[in-house]
Amino acid sequence: MVGSLMITALLVPLAFYFFVFRRVRIHSVTQLLGPPPGPWLVGNMPDIDRAENVGDAEFKWTKIYGPTICIKGQFGRDIMFTVDPKALQYILCSSGYRFPKSSDFRFLAGIATGRGIVWAEGEQHARQRRIMDPAFSHNSIRDFLPIFQERTRMLVAKWRDIVLQDMASSSVIDVHSWLARLTLDIIGGTLDYEFGAINGEVNNELTRAYKTLFSDLFYKPSDTIIAFQDFCGYLPSSIATMIQSFPGRRPEMLRNYFKAANHVGQRLIDRQVELLAAGHKGGKDIMSLLVNANSCQVVSGKLSNEELLAQLTTILVAGHETIGLTMGWILYELSQNSIIQGEIRKEITHVRAQRGQEGSGVFAAGDLDSMIYLNATIKETLRFHPAVPFLTRVARSDDVIPLSHPQQTRNGELLSAIPVSKGQRFRLSLAGYNRLPMVWGEDADQWNPERFIRGISRTEDIKLDIVSGIRGERGCIGMLELQVILAELVENFRFSSAPGNPEIIRAPMGVMGPMVKGVNPPRAELPLTITPVI
Repeated sequence: MVGSLMITALLVPLAFYFFVFRRVRIHSVTQLLGPPPGPWLVGNMPDIDRAENVGDAEFKWTKIYGPTICIKGQFGRDIMFTVDPKALQYILCSSGYRFPKSSDFRFLAGIATGRGIVWAEGEQHARQRRIMDPAFSHNSIRDFLPIFQERTRMLVAKWRDIVLQDMASSSVIDVHSWLARLTLDIIGGTLDYEFGAINGEVNNELTRAYKTLFSDLFYKPSDTIIAFQDFCGYLPSSIATMIQSFPGRRPEMLRNYFKAANHVGQRLIDRQVELLAAGHKGGKDIMSLLVNANSCQVVSGKLSNEELLAQLTTILVAGHETIGLTMGWILYELSQNSIIQGEIRKEITHVRAQRGQEGSGVFAAGDLDSMIYLNATIKETLRFHPAVPFLTRVARSDDVIPLSHPQQTRNGELLSAIPVSKGQRFRLSLAGYNRLPMVWGEDADQWNPERFIRGISRTEDIKLDIVSGIRGERGCIGMLELQVILAELVENFRFSSAPGNPEIIRAPMGVMGPMVKGVNPPRAELPLTITPVI
């Protein structure tokens, strides 16, 4: 309550100055169709941020008004909302730093992960990327394969123990919380650090800080929070530390999280620096590779200690939360589709037998790549349930955005390109793009891995699969991790709905998280029935 009052106290006296005198109104997109504007303070944002399911508003708007529309943001701002393939490709891929992240997103990213690669733009981003590339090279990622396998087998053993303790043929578990533990332990392994989450070390500081971070911070924000998040983009970055010191539950969670993440990160950095000082290069874990790469840079190219800590926080969020969520949605969809689940299990059994004949029962990366249904299931889930459902960008200068699908204006004119002014905001809906029939076929609104096996019938050639990680290059650490986890779990368990088949909603909580509809208080969870495969 006190924190909300402080936020309101900041908004009221400053809103007039920033948004009347300093805001440059962008009128070029107002000719586009769009939903009725909401209140001036928050616009249409509550329709998105407080929807029951991620995409409810976006899917409806796209069907009614078209792929590229004008919606209202906070403080009456006009936002170009688009799912158009060519527009997305132009903004995200073709034009590089001409469309940087919006200032409010960067401010919030700085609060959530520090000044790491998610926060950085331009030369800062390029410099940080140069340091991080060695840790995520093709060869480095393959070196992590045994870690992925070992940690996943620990989870398999834990789940088998749960079923035995229940003295039943199957058990109902919250796979969301268990997958969060697994992915945290996997990230720990790649950092040469033991979190002990799978084995129940609930007192581990980072495990405890992460438990409900996203759902508690971002689910169903109030109008005041929605407005304040946008307003943050106009504040100096130094204010981020002040916000974390505010009273209230949300700032306290952020403080606990940062304290835990920075404590772990500093220990890892100090250990590696000491090894380098003693003449040792260290291991092949991510932190060793980061510190080693940083030490080889000229002074102007080095990352500061703060930036190194921010990279660790970013890795934890990206590798822990998004992978765990995606894996949960995969298991949920398989629990609804026993046929696809069976096809994956047959593939695994076949490849496992081949490896056994060769004298090794352990899968190599090539074995995982060869499993057609397994990989199609991962790609289809990345499409249908993108963990990060949207991105925001802003035009650095005047530009013209090309469209694949001509968009009707309010006066009936059809536009094949949209002129925009410097400062124009964009809301890029990946969830909406991933449901476009022109890209994914007429059954785009259905989960169907067969589309990646039979081939996708598209009305035009669009190469934007990478926006949701769907293309699945071997250079993606997340793809290999998902392959390992899915192969191990489906080989050992059958997944089906929990008793009563509770409805699972795609809750908007910064990311797309699972919740059981109607549970109060709401919390991220995904109950499924697991049955060991004998």
